[in-house]
Parts: sequence; C-alpha cells; structure tokens
Amino acid sequence: MSEAQPSEDFTNVNYLISDFDGTLVDSADDVVDSFVKTLAGIVDNEAQLREYFSHVHGRALSGQIKEAALKYAGRRIEDTTELEEKFFDYFGETDVNVLPGAVDAL
Repeated sequence: MSEAQPSEDFTNVNYLISDFDGTLVDSADDVVDSFVKTLAGIVDNEAQLREYFSHVHGRALSGQIKEAALKYAGRRIEDTTELEEKFFDYFGETDVNVLPGAVDAL
C-alpha cells in the first residue's frame, strides 16, 4: 500500500490556467445544441448535424460551419463571422453545469 502524497501548497499561486469544458464544466451538450441552432436555417436535418459534430468537436468552429453547410446543404460559406457570433450568442444563453469538485478545486 502506498503512502498518501502530501497535497501541494497553492497559497502563493496567483493564476491558474485550466481547460474549461470537461474539466470545470460539462458544456458538451450545450455546445452541440448551439451548433445545431446556428445551422438550423442552412441544414434541415438536425440528426445529421449532431452526428457530424460528434466527429469534429475540437476543430475550429469556422471550419465546422463551412464543412457542415457544404456537406449537408451544398452551400459554400466563405465568411463565417456572423454564424460564429450566432453560435456564441446561443451558447451564452445556456446554463453551464459545473462539474462536481470544480469549485472546491479552485
């Protein structure tokens, strides 16, 4: 049986850099929902968008938007700025679920 390791002393730490989704909060479903809402006027099949996003999450949003519009609606989108803003507006309206222990860790 191994000895318990002493905990680190973080009293002099001024900054913490951390990943957000999956580390501090569980926003995966909210991200997918926001993506689907963003492309709702372009791609009609919500199930296709959800399936597509499950394979491309983590890539640049602009590329995801361009690829999904072309693949599922045959539309080329050159400037994704307006759609990206729409995505973040939708995502900003969600209630983020903080993961257990995240607040205590901070």
